Amino acid sequence: MKLQKIILCAAALLTAFGASLGLLETGNYLRAAFQSSKAEIKPLRPVPVPTVILRQPVPVVRETPVYTPPEVSNSDESESCDFDKTGNYALYDEAPKGFEDFDTLSVVTRVYTDKYPDGIAVKPQGSLLMKREFKFSRTNIDEQRISFVTEAKKGVSYQFDGKFVEEKVKTKEDGGEYEQTIVLKGRLTKWLDGKKTAEAKVRFLEMCGC
Repeated sequence: MKLQKIILCAAALLTAFGASLGLLETGNYLRAAFQSSKAEIKPLRPVPVPTVILRQPVPVVRETPVYTPPEVSNSDESESCDFDKTGNYALYDEAPKGFEDFDTLSVVTRVYTDKYPDGIAVKPQGSLLMKREFKFSRTNIDEQRISFVTEAKKGVSYQFDGKFVEEKVKTKEDGGEYEQTIVLKGRLTKWLDGKKTAEAKVRFLEMCGC
């Protein structure tokens, strides 16, 4: 009987010990599950967005070219009396009938300054100096020919059509003889109220102070 009681007590103790172990394991499991459910969720680090810097386009500055007039070379010809269309012209012969008051024919195709001693080309212009000055109203000049019509004053106007030449002529004066050059010749016409009143062939020398 004692042995049986001892065995029963041992069995009861083992059973109680096993039950306590089971309860302990079950508690540990539940504790672990509860703790895992309350685990902190760490937020994800934001991915940095790359910063894009837009560069402003560099403006292209276009320089406006500055016009520089061509240099005019100084030459010995500018100081000589060589023929030039710009100048004053005098009659070589005596003034023909109807043109007795003729004084000077002036033609301007170039303007001369200290800066441009060889001259700068300008629109052809000029005048015919009689008792009064008659400025050109229409002019046509090229390398060989010249023609013009003057303004009218009190109904009087003049017209000329001629060509540039280089004709050497000998002139006798005061017992001596010297050579001159005809540089322009042509036909000169006088008009009064649209009617021709005088006409003559004329030859001109260039007036030069050299």
